[in-house]
Formats: sequence, structure tokens, C-alpha cells
Amino acid sequence: MLAIDHANRILSWQENLTSDEMPERWKWHLDWEIDEHFKILKIKREEKYSSSSSALSDDDDTSPIEWEENAYSARFK
Repeated sequence: MLAIDHANRILSWQENLTSDEMPERWKWHLDWEIDEHFKILKIKREEKYSSSSSALSDDDDTSPIEWEENAYSARFK
């Protein structure tokens, strides 16, 4: 069962990771190396994607849009 579980884990990595994110083959059976690999991968992903998301968050902090009075909506007041 352990061998099947390990094989399924490797297949999952191959399906969900890009080739440059895939851990080296020699690390596959070493849990501490795999843990370290994925910690580093998480940091790299946060650095890569946080720069583009920070530009979006700056726009979100602006004051709300102030709507102008619409002449046609005045009758609904």
C-alpha cells in the first residue's frame, strides 16, 4: 500500500506541476527533501504572482466612485 500511495503522489505531481516545478527524481523518496522543495516552490510562486496581484490591490484601495445625479432618475426619488 505504501508503494501505491507513493506512486500516486508522484503521478499527482506530474499532472499538477510544470516541468520546472517538478522535484528532482532523487528527492522523491526523501520526505524532508520533498517538504523543503515544496516550501521553496511556494515562496517562488508567492513572489511570482504577488507582484501582479499587488497592482490590482492598489486600485481597490481608492475611494468609491461618486455617481453624478442623473436627470432621468430624479423622478424616482
